[in-house]
Amino acid sequence: MDGIIINKTLFDEYGVPVPTDYDSFVAACEAFEKVGIRAFVSDFAADYTCMEVLQGASISVLQSIDGRKWRQQYESGATGELSEKVWLPVFENFFDFMEITGIGPEDATYQNRKPKELFSEGKAAMFRGTGADVITFPGRGNDEVLLLPYFGKSGNDNWYLTYPTFQIAASKKGMDNPKREKLILDIMTAMVNQQGQDHISYGKNMVPYKKDVSLELMNEMSNLKPYVEQNKLYIRLASNEMFRISKDVVQMILSGEVKDAKEALDAFNKELAGEEPGMEIVAHIDTYYSNEFTPEHGNQAASAVANTMRELSGADFLFMQACYVASDIYSGDYSQKDLAYIAKNDGGWPGLMEVTGNQIFALVERTLSMTGNRGAVSNDSTLYVSSGFVMDITKTENGYTLNALTVDGKEMDRDSKYSFLIYGDRDWYMTDVMEEIGVTEVDSTGLKAEEYLYMRLVEQGGQLEAPTDYIILR
Repeated sequence: MDGIIINKTLFDEYGVPVPTDYDSFVAACEAFEKVGIRAFVSDFAADYTCMEVLQGASISVLQSIDGRKWRQQYESGATGELSEKVWLPVFENFFDFMEITGIGPEDATYQNRKPKELFSEGKAAMFRGTGADVITFPGRGNDEVLLLPYFGKSGNDNWYLTYPTFQIAASKKGMDNPKREKLILDIMTAMVNQQGQDHISYGKNMVPYKKDVSLELMNEMSNLKPYVEQNKLYIRLASNEMFRISKDVVQMILSGEVKDAKEALDAFNKELAGEEPGMEIVAHIDTYYSNEFTPEHGNQAASAVANTMRELSGADFLFMQACYVASDIYSGDYSQKDLAYIAKNDGGWPGLMEVTGNQIFALVERTLSMTGNRGAVSNDSTLYVSSGFVMDITKTENGYTLNALTVDGKEMDRDSKYSFLIYGDRDWYMTDVMEEIGVTEVDSTGLKAEEYLYMRLVEQGGQLEAPTDYIILR
């Protein structure tokens, strides 16, 4: 579930009525700006936020008859451009949204954490977020927060934006065999029935699309119930090009490069037609590295990136989950966007800390034992990559067990202190492991993975550090 998260306690403190439609949302924005509090913030450096706010602010338009017809044509491949009749009003609404919320060029630089920090400090009253964010960011600690819809001209035009978090695909080959088809359907039925959904859902912040399944919602999301009953839930229009181009165009709007709705529509359609900016060649990678995990060498693509990050950061050791490197690293020419896609993951954040060898051992042990959350290891491909030290690990029926950590062939000194750079999820994983090892001071202002790649390959004109055999998997 995706919408506008508000700090209701802050609203009450300043006597600002909770919005019920677009006009009252505008009034709330004006009221908070008068007292020096940001009315609305979001992480417009992220493609998903650009896409979701662009669509969320105009769901009633996209759900119109013309909007639904266009979407059907787009998703079927019958059209490859935005309809002016549908999308010109969408961009007009976004320009209006930008003006009344006060978002601008600085907001285009905000990564995932910045808006949530402003919200948690009481410096912002609202931000775009999900049901998971309601759990994780309760205002200033004990504030009452609510997930509200994207507002339309009247209360009847309010909608929540949704996207499936659990989907199933079946092999066509398997479905051609009657016995296998029955087995596949039995498995799928078990996944989507009440018992299966109860097991899969997490945190009481999910809504089932199946009418015969009911999931309990937490109090902060109880206001969703009438919207669910009325089916005021819009499934976002998402594709690789929709993510990418939404970010490009929204950032051009926020920076002032695109001046009005017609320019925005034209810019979007130009990119849909293949005129994508940022595709000029800026770097060349000489050596191919595979993203496939092997017990002998680990993930060589992830290791090359991790070793490069450690070298540039100056840290003694680095530790990151291999899946933050998205694909094989091919030899050849790269544009700036190609480089970004190698390590394109908005969930990855740097955390630099001073720790002892004992704490590193405890951190790796905790990482291998985590289950059911971001950062958990579920199979070989999601194991972590180490740079500067080697992990000796045994794979068991129940997961993975850490045997030893070595540096240059010798056991890591448990009493010595090291600078240690973690690259991973800040909201769940990093918080968990820091608590486990007793670390409170972490510097999270460093560069992200794609920024390290740009520094080495473009600014320095160099190559990635060679990968190392960082793991012994027994």
